[in-house]
Amino acid sequence: MDRIPREEILKWLEKLEKEMKHVKPLNEKGKEALENVKAYMYDSNHFLKENNLFLALEAAIWAWAWFKISKELKLIE
Repeated sequence: MDRIPREEILKWLEKLEKEMKHVKPLNEKGKEALENVKAYMYDSNHFLKENNLFLALEAAIWAWAWFKISKELKLIE
């Protein structure tokens, strides 16, 4: 497996952080969804500090998945 670039993970986490500043939950499920996004972002940063780039990338992907699906389902705006 090729080495996962730390900079790439950071780029996507920073992009998600910017997106998160402009969203609001539309209902209780939206609040829960945003909590999950934040939890996965936290996990990704934790794994980055431990230099576990594989798990950091995986957590970042999960954060983005929760974010995008929540928008698509209109749980957040």
